[in-house]
Order: sequence, then structure tokens, then C-alpha cells
Amino acid sequence: MLFVALKHDKTDQLFVAAKRGDTAAIKRLIADGIDINAQTELGPGSESGYTALHFAVVAGKADAVDLLIALGANIHIKAQGDRTLLLALVESGPAGQEAMIQKLTQLPQLFL
Repeated sequence: MLFVALKHDKTDQLFVAAKRGDTAAIKRLIADGIDINAQTELGPGSESGYTALHFAVVAGKADAVDLLIALGANIHIKAQGDRTLLLALVESGPAGQEAMIQKLTQLPQLFL
């Protein structure tokens, strides 16, 4: 469930596709010109300022994470409160964290 108010446009569809791990929808939406690095609106929600990559990481959707990075998602964008991808993952709870932390720490560019 998304906690940030969404406007139900194609950018929001990208966030939902990333959270669900729907790689076909992600490819289609990016091909349609949706900004891969768009962020949710800033506000009080825990997902404020998230990108599609944040949603995929927190949801543990490895295939979506790989695809978004391959398509050019910026791994350095921070959500509200300076939350990096790793911090957002840690804050999200234990489900699937170990595998995703391992995946993220293997990205040398994450630590530049």
C-alpha cells in the first residue's frame, strides 16, 4: 500500500509498478517518457520523496531494481529526510532486507 497521496498519473503508475516488481509495466512507462527519477510529493508520509527505485528496493523486488538501474535510475537520489536507498530499506522492516542489502552493497557506484 502506498502511503503518499498519489495523483493517479503515469508517474504514479511507475511507482506502483516498481513496488509490485512489474518489470513489463516499468519498461512500458519509461518507454512512454515517464521520468525514471521522478519523486513522490514531499509530505508527512514515510514514502515522501521516494523514486521508483526506492519503492522497488523497499519492496524487495530485485528484478525491478536491476531493471531500473539498467535503465538509468539515479541511485543517489535521497528521499525526504536525506534517506538514501539503504536507509529507506533499513527503516522499512526486516522482510527481505538481507538479500536487498547484499544487492545494494555490491553496487560500487552507491559509495561514490
